Amino acid sequence: MKKVIYVGLIFFIICCIIPISYADVIDSPTVEAVLSYQDPDPAEPGETVELHFNVKNTGASIAKSTEFQIIAEYPFTLANNEDEIKSVGDVPVYDSTKMITGESTITYKILVDKEVKDGEYDLRLAYRTEGGISRGDWIEFDAFNIKVGGRATNVVIAETKTNPERTAPGQETQVTLVIANNGNSIINDATITLNLDETTEISPYKTSNEAVISTINGRESVNVTFDLIITPDAKVKVYEIPVKMTYNDLRNNAYEKTTYISIVVDAEPEYVLNLEETEVYTEGQSGNIVMSLSNIGVSNINYATLMLLPSEYYTVLSTDTVYIGNLESDDYETAQFNIYANDYTKELPLQFRLLYKDTYNVNYDEEITVNMNMFSSWQAKRYGLVQGSSLWLIIIIFLGVAAGGWYWWKRAKKVKKG
Repeated sequence: MKKVIYVGLIFFIICCIIPISYADVIDSPTVEAVLSYQDPDPAEPGETVELHFNVKNTGASIAKSTEFQIIAEYPFTLANNEDEIKSVGDVPVYDSTKMITGESTITYKILVDKEVKDGEYDLRLAYRTEGGISRGDWIEFDAFNIKVGGRATNVVIAETKTNPERTAPGQETQVTLVIANNGNSIINDATITLNLDETTEISPYKTSNEAVISTINGRESVNVTFDLIITPDAKVKVYEIPVKMTYNDLRNNAYEKTTYISIVVDAEPEYVLNLEETEVYTEGQSGNIVMSLSNIGVSNINYATLMLLPSEYYTVLSTDTVYIGNLESDDYETAQFNIYANDYTKELPLQFRLLYKDTYNVNYDEEITVNMNMFSSWQAKRYGLVQGSSLWLIIIIFLGVAAGGWYWWKRAKKVKKG
């Protein structure tokens, strides 16, 4: 009998409570949240991403004093000065037919860890209201998926290597490009193209001007090498070559960018320093010497200065320094000096110092010796390089005059006796 009474009492209490609870649920607010968009999408490691949540109340009554809490766990943290809890106040029941529908938006800024790998990561959001099923307690929504990585915009030419470093006209060269993926995302189907349409001096040699790389992982680099040849008539200068890069990211988004590399065409300066004219042939003689500087190479010779250095064999009577200036390929200029030959030597060593710059303003300082043929006095007279002495001519004239005078004197004397 007691058991029957006890069961009946419990049944009575349940029957009283259930209607009250059911009525409370039916008449309570129902808060929903949807991640409407993220900016940027996807987020990159180390970036701050802005999350926009669309909130509405689909329940039967107003959601009073509604607050939201972001639960940021690895790889996410709240950005600086960002509040974890945000209040939206009272949220009316959603009604799409009215101007004020009962929707609102909340925004959070979160920071993505810079070392995180590409992928999708969960981020949780909770809410609470004064009444309804919440009754001031936090209620979590299902986790939201945040996309991290997948963009591939940070692909660069990290380094350009040429072998040889400077290539002369007519020579072959190898150009190696270090393609660096500085992002965390894998890139696929990368095509690297040297655009040589704007120059006729550089051409592909043995290989194409295009290279294809199937995959470059995040934070990795790949080398691509091109064989090129410089035409023999190429000018000595720096050639800027456009490089076009196309590739895809993990989501098959296509990217294209153009950058530039430099190829240095250069050659060592070549010249001839030659004795063009001289007025000095033997010892004890002074006169002018004329030197010519000829540019026989393809590189320019700029700001050339020629100096005649002192020597025991000669004395410089004029200025010892002559500024020649700039010499293009196949050009020449002259410089004149006045000297006195001190002593006899078969070959007089003229010692010069030549200062100049090349096309790239590299300084050169070189000493050159040019040998000048010398002759003895009698050789110089014999070859007609110098005039003979007039003393013998005077003696011969004197003897001739004396002989003539003696002859006429003798003849006059005979005439007088006869």
